[in-house]
Amino acid sequence: MFDFGNEKLISDTNKVSLTENGLYRYEAYNNISQLTNTIECPSSKEFSVVSSEIATITAINITGPSSNLTITIQTTGTGGYEYALNSLDGLYQDSNTFNNIPIDSYTVYVRDKNGCGIVKKSIEQNLTLEGFPKFFTPNGDGINDFWQYIPPPLTNEINLSHIFIFDQYGNFLAQIDPKSQGWDGTFNSTPLPSSDYWFRVKNNDDQEIKGHFSLKR
Repeated sequence: MFDFGNEKLISDTNKVSLTENGLYRYEAYNNISQLTNTIECPSSKEFSVVSSEIATITAINITGPSSNLTITIQTTGTGGYEYALNSLDGLYQDSNTFNNIPIDSYTVYVRDKNGCGIVKKSIEQNLTLEGFPKFFTPNGDGINDFWQYIPPPLTNEINLSHIFIFDQYGNFLAQIDPKSQGWDGTFNSTPLPSSDYWFRVKNNDDQEIKGHFSLKR
């Protein structure tokens, strides 16, 4: 192989190993024998060699209010990367930031532009106080008689394992299955008075959140 400025000439036959980035020219020769001599007929092709590899997703940063999130994907690697949400086939974009995204569960895809592969990572919906009613009215009229978590309308996903309810003094009152009808405002079948009550929740990823709500009669 010979170096002519920025262009490297490959004159070896068959297989060669390239270890440096750069512009290369591959030449192949066909020898044609004639009566008195041999004619050498060359053919060449120029190509570029660049370093590239599949990305590694190091972090996914989510900022902003739940109705208007900004998702930023942090990666490492020597490749040139493009990004997509929720679709392996794209649309892909050069920017690693997605704006004006509603709260939901997502899968991010990072694709190497040179064909070295695609990596993905899921974003689970964070556990927040949204979806837990501020009050309920268990008076038997068939309206708002039970207190229960309301899953987000876009996914209808219930990513909760347990809901525990306490009075204002920390006394345990009830454990609710997140997929059940909910709490009816009683303890040992006795209706509890109008007051503030507290809840503690764990999701399937073992995140925990606490909050309170009002029982109105």
